Amino acid sequence: MLYPGLSQCDPNRLVGRQLKGPGSMIGIEVKGGYEAARLVMSNVQLITPAVSLGSCDTLIQHPAGLTHRIVDPDARTSGGIGPSLLRISVGIEDVHDIWEDLSMALGGCSQNWSMSAK
Repeated sequence: MLYPGLSQCDPNRLVGRQLKGPGSMIGIEVKGGYEAARLVMSNVQLITPAVSLGSCDTLIQHPAGLTHRIVDPDARTSGGIGPSLLRISVGIEDVHDIWEDLSMALGGCSQNWSMSAK
């Protein structure tokens, strides 16, 4: 999971110094690459697939398949945007409903695919 609230994701200690808090944006990489990420996007029910991540609803984005698909693959990789990266903007829904939707979407892809922690 990529989240500024985790110490390993904020090596420059920007949270609290330049940022008031870690925010509600997280990144996850799913095992199974591009196709697994695409399937998670198609399997969510509560979370809304989106291009823009600004809303009070929980939104999910697959940068390699949407916003960054025209960027050279080497440039995407050097920028930290791999084929399995999903970005989630957490909204105001109940956290248990969000986790349930994401868990079902991950499980609906394949039992071999799951979220990988970084």
